[in-house]
Amino acid sequence: MHCIASYTFLIRRAVSCPSLATLLYWYVVAEIDEGESGGRFDMVRQRLLEALSKDGGKPSETATATRHLLEQQERLRKKLLWSLQFAKGKRDRIEKKIERFRQALVAADPPAGEESFQELDLVNGLKEGIPLPVDPSVSLVGILPEQCFLLKSAMNPGVLACQVRPSSNPQGQRSIKRVMVKEGDDLRQDQLVLQLIILMDSILKRYGLDLQLTPYQVIALSRNDGLIDFVPDSSNLSKVLKEHNGDIQQFFRAHHPADAGGQRGQNKGDDAPSGWGPQNSYGIKAEVLENFVRSCAGYCVITYILGIGDRHLDNLMVTTDGKLFHIDFGFILGKDPKPFPPPMRICKEMVEGMGGNPSPGYQSFKSKCCQAFKILRRHSKLIINLLYLMTDSGIKDICSDPQFAILKVEQKFQALMDDEQAEEHFLSLIDESVSALLPVLLDIGHKISLAMQ
Repeated sequence: MHCIASYTFLIRRAVSCPSLATLLYWYVVAEIDEGESGGRFDMVRQRLLEALSKDGGKPSETATATRHLLEQQERLRKKLLWSLQFAKGKRDRIEKKIERFRQALVAADPPAGEESFQELDLVNGLKEGIPLPVDPSVSLVGILPEQCFLLKSAMNPGVLACQVRPSSNPQGQRSIKRVMVKEGDDLRQDQLVLQLIILMDSILKRYGLDLQLTPYQVIALSRNDGLIDFVPDSSNLSKVLKEHNGDIQQFFRAHHPADAGGQRGQNKGDDAPSGWGPQNSYGIKAEVLENFVRSCAGYCVITYILGIGDRHLDNLMVTTDGKLFHIDFGFILGKDPKPFPPPMRICKEMVEGMGGNPSPGYQSFKSKCCQAFKILRRHSKLIINLLYLMTDSGIKDICSDPQFAILKVEQKFQALMDDEQAEEHFLSLIDESVSALLPVLLDIGHKISLAMQ
């Protein structure tokens, strides 16, 4: 009864709010194939579409237009999936696959015998625009095929260069937004992790601790495909280290050298490390170094609590202004395909990027880790209860053994320790993670595997 009331409330709100209608529609569509509960989600989808056809029994211009845009999003999804499948249909080098991907995006319609996209022309412009499911606040008005490509990985996801404008203003300024389209992965788990990151970020900020997190947007369009917002000006650590002689600071220096005279960057809420500013000998803007220290601390604590696994240098990202973040949450709550993973991923290059072990930057990193861990411990019940609510969701790393998975998270919070003991405990986890050798060897193996693809 409570579920029905919730669905009815959300549908009523969605009729007058196109952005909410988009998110609700794709949330329920992604659950339709989920066993016994799938029928219930299909019913919600049908009721939403009926409500958008007629709002309260009377034709509604806004509701009808929203339904039309949802139908356009369905066509967009089919076109993108077909383009990916066409590109990956043959075993070829990545350059050939990218060429086929671009050809498929340009094609006005699929070959004869396949379902039509009803002349969905992505290149020459979409007059009305299609709200992007991953970010309904902007509408797609065209794709630049020459700037689209496939990533060199097992799944070869596609990266689209989308021309977008604000959904609320058809005459608004256009910009380029990069969006990843992924097939072969269930992105519902990524969605859950990113929502928990947003929650933890809001808790930390409530205490005045801004750790410069980057909770990018993800939406699952089914159990097998979805869209991911591409964070601008970001690269994985593997590429950064390869192109800058293994030195993260060299990467920062190339993009944000220190101002003449060593002016101090802006603080982020609490005291910056004393090594920045006039005493900054790294030749990098203080704000960039501070971003790096804070974001490393934030993600170390959060990935430890959520038991994020399969961490390597290709799924640790960093922006040109110093914000580190994690992607690809295919293994969570203690699951990891690699043996004996460290409590969190902190490579020596990250430590050197903060200034090295004895530096004020690294000491600030450890201090912020402990601050964040102690704050989140106070809200452990909220985080645990939210995970309990997801036990019937079909998300693989929860539903395989929900009691054990959530128990692992509970244990991470160390409820029996006081704050002083918790701080000592977390500092020991940092030391253990920094000195771990196995991840270094596994990174080498990962690089060899990618090179052979």
